[in-house]
Parts: sequence; C-alpha cells; structure tokens
Amino acid sequence: MSGRLGADLDRIRGLSFLSAGLAAHFLGISSAEQASRDPLRGGLYENLLIVEMMKERLNRGLTPHMFFYRDTHGNEVDLVLRGRQKLFPVEIKSRATFTEEYLRGIESFRKTVGTRATAGVVLYNGEQKFEIRGTKVLNPFLHKGLSEVALA
Repeated sequence: MSGRLGADLDRIRGLSFLSAGLAAHFLGISSAEQASRDPLRGGLYENLLIVEMMKERLNRGLTPHMFFYRDTHGNEVDLVLRGRQKLFPVEIKSRATFTEEYLRGIESFRKTVGTRATAGVVLYNGEQKFEIRGTKVLNPFLHKGLSEVALA
C-alpha cells in the first residue's frame, strides 16, 4: 500500500477464535437466546464471519489478505479483503434491521481509496437482500453470500 492508506489499513489482529462456539463457551454463553442478548454478540458475529471467510480463502489455496480499516476521523470498516486488483470493504452487523449508518465506514473508505475499492458489502442478520448506493446488503447465511464475499 502506498501513501496515507497504508497507515490506516492494518492487518486483522487481536484475539480471534477459530470457533465462535468456543469463544461463547469461554464467555459462559450456553444458549442461542442468551447469545442474542449478550453485549458481546456483535463481536462474536463479526469473529464468526471473518473466520469463515478466512477458511473459505485458505481452502481455495488463496492467501487471506484480510485487513481492518480505521482513519483518523474514527471511520472504520470491519474487514477489507484484497483481491486481484481491488480492495473489497465488508461491514459486519449482528442486528436484523438495516440502517444507512452501516454504510458510513464503507463510503468513507471508498472516498479515500477511490477506484482501488469495490462497492463493498454489508453483512447483517436480517432477511432482506438488496443494494443501496452501490453497496450490497445481505445475510450471508440466508443468501449464500459468504463464499462470494470471501473470494472477492
């Protein structure tokens, strides 16, 4: 990466579990109902999707090339995948209701990166699949979109 973007784009780091179930166990979460109310639900959901995308890429013989983006103004993208020629921003939300606020990080990223970025995707827990302002919005478990996203 060159210029300012390289400073803002960082490899995924921190403690990540390869099993969301194991992480939930360590947190004392023992039922789906309890998980749906837990304050760490969003982190567990994000971890689950990132690990599944990493496994999808590794199983296809691809280097994961997975990053996190945060700029100096606090705009964030949960996951940036580096594809052949483009950067693919992914926002992950555990809620079932979409709000346009979910687009803020992706749009800021696209503005910064310009033509090096694709439109990106918001992965959420809702039932609808649609596109808004060029960004796809879908539930990866209902719409079989995780493989497509992982291989972007």
